[in-house]
Amino acid sequence: MRIVIFGASGKLGRLTTRHLRQRLPDARLVLTSRQPTEASSEWLAFDPFKDNWAVLGKVDVLVNCIGVIQETEMDYTTVHEGLVERILDNYAAIGQPRIVQMSALGARPDHPVDFLGTKGRADAHLLAELPASVVVRPSIVCTPNTMVAQKLRKLLRAGRMTLGKVFVPAGFPRTRVQPVMPEDLGQVMAEAAASPGRHGIIDVVGPEELEFGTILDWMEEGMGREMKLVELPKSFLEPFVKHFLSVWFPSTINYDQFRLLFMDNIGSSEAMESWLGRVPKGSREFWIGEGKREKGEFTPELGALNEV
Repeated sequence: MRIVIFGASGKLGRLTTRHLRQRLPDARLVLTSRQPTEASSEWLAFDPFKDNWAVLGKVDVLVNCIGVIQETEMDYTTVHEGLVERILDNYAAIGQPRIVQMSALGARPDHPVDFLGTKGRADAHLLAELPASVVVRPSIVCTPNTMVAQKLRKLLRAGRMTLGKVFVPAGFPRTRVQPVMPEDLGQVMAEAAASPGRHGIIDVVGPEELEFGTILDWMEEGMGREMKLVELPKSFLEPFVKHFLSVWFPSTINYDQFRLLFMDNIGSSEAMESWLGRVPKGSREFWIGEGKREKGEFTPELGALNEV
């Protein structure tokens, strides 16, 4: 079996590759990236938006791990919807492979946030044209120092300068999410690639719905300090984020990310449990470990349980 992985140099691409090697040790993996991180026979310098797909040869399974969580030189539409168009245009030329696409929990064509809207439209188009494909939709993936953890640590860090008070938008502490551990996502991706009978959409989520307030409590536990959340009116903070932070300091938070702070993003783990043959792992120790990272006591055993 010959498996091509798009975005193999990213965190989730490396995670997927590791689990594919375990699940299919005899498969031939072709790891693609615009700028490969290693010089080996497995790696292929390939830009799916510009290069000639003939260099891929015949492919049995194409795993697409390419995506952007923040627009830079390429926008969401180009990366998410445009890449699906490229897959479909070149599908016959590369041998009509099985497609496994990594998406995001909550993606839907009419989602008001562009990141999830473009993901949803890309997924819908792929499944309409190739219904035997698999679309994997993970929640927040608990990889070490992930973007969500970075932003939450910044929030708690600011509390040191305000006598332990952490100012947050009203409602944010009660928004529900289901973070998933990398091991579970990796196993699902490998199973999707290895099993032709799998198809459609599968949510990849943690075992319980967590409020952001609970996650912050766990990070405070890791930091060894207790802070008090002070909720400010959303109507007061939204213009500041939209017209100032999002424009001048988007790495702090952009407007789309701000809007997602108030949208529950949860799913069912039933199908995932059937694929794994077990209940997914909880993430409490991961968030405690990310708190320890903030005070300089972080070790791989205290949160980065699945470094990739």
